[in-house]
Amino acid sequence: MSTLAPSQRAGAPAEGTPSIGSTPLWIVSGHVALLVAVMAGFGALEFVKPKMYLLLLIAATVGMILLGPIRQLGRLVISLPVLAYLSWWVASYMWTFNEWVWVRDTQDIIPTIVCLTAIVSLMPLAEVRRGLVLACQVTIAWNVLWTLMSPGLAMNHMDGTPGWRGSFIHKNGMAPFMLFAVITFAYLERRPFVRNASIAVALAFVVLSQSTTSLVVGTMLLVFAWFIRQLSASPKETWSFLLTLGSTIGFAVAYLGVVNLPTLVGAAGKDPTLTSRTEIWANSLEAIGRRPWSGYGIGGVWINNDAEPTRTILRGLGFIVYHAHNGFIEILLQLGIIGLALFFVLVIAYFRTALVVMLHDTPLASYLMAYAALILLLSISEVATFGQWLAFLCAFHALALRVRLAHLEGELR
Repeated sequence: MSTLAPSQRAGAPAEGTPSIGSTPLWIVSGHVALLVAVMAGFGALEFVKPKMYLLLLIAATVGMILLGPIRQLGRLVISLPVLAYLSWWVASYMWTFNEWVWVRDTQDIIPTIVCLTAIVSLMPLAEVRRGLVLACQVTIAWNVLWTLMSPGLAMNHMDGTPGWRGSFIHKNGMAPFMLFAVITFAYLERRPFVRNASIAVALAFVVLSQSTTSLVVGTMLLVFAWFIRQLSASPKETWSFLLTLGSTIGFAVAYLGVVNLPTLVGAAGKDPTLTSRTEIWANSLEAIGRRPWSGYGIGGVWINNDAEPTRTILRGLGFIVYHAHNGFIEILLQLGIIGLALFFVLVIAYFRTALVVMLHDTPLASYLMAYAALILLLSISEVATFGQWLAFLCAFHALALRVRLAHLEGELR
């Protein structure tokens, strides 16, 4: 499933390495790269446009490589499932309905994945943890400051949607990020007071966003976290049984929930169409039926409202949408059944590697699995299978592979 470059060493920086205070400059550069990837990549900085974002991320990553003692790019971790999925993505240029959008989206995602993979492969593991926590804390602090400076903008949406959005364009961007921050603090922040305070602020933003999706996903993540905790405390010999049982129950609950979702939502006094999401899904599936295996290619949907398949999807809605409001349907639309199968191959490989990591580093393994669970749960009603969510999923798989190899070789210090 995966191939790895030569061994990963997480030793201390070489003597004489340039530094700021007690922190080597190459580590500072790596932290800056993570800050850019988290803060701008997830949309907390509206004024940072995609080209500026990529320039900052690449510059910080290259600085980390050039300034640090680890200069050999051969130490990068390479994941075959990631390569397979991205290869199908690239190949979709041959059948996309919009080459310009393919170029735009591809030149955004691939450099981001390469940079994040380099960061988690080359930086000391402790600094990767520290950088992720710091990036989330700075992003939340910026949202607090932004809300205080511009309360009217932070608490209102241009489309009239209720709920706080902070410095993000929409609450549907802010609330899922805050859940990402919560799991980052819960598993990677080791100072109890700082961890609890950071989680409290992040959860406050989730509640104030009034995002039903994020509140439900957050509740489901608590159940998932409980299951992972029980799994980690159980003998390894029982893992297969527990995983099979947990997966069966999870799939059954998910199936019944999706099938009966309109009824459940209607009983709760909400719009049974999930703000017309069920209509979007039905129309999207009709469009997928015309090109089931390959999809319409990256960029082949949502750009021209008068062209197929977008015209079919928007038919009868009465408003414009820019994605399928379901991550798996979105993959089917753009990359077809083959693309969705390759995505799940990546997810399965990701979880398998994280389970191996759990034997050596339970908090990190739990974090990695919680992140993947967050993506899967969010993707039921939003699209968390593309963009920065996908980039971090690919990078975190490389991180898990790195840790697994290091423990196999007995070299992780």
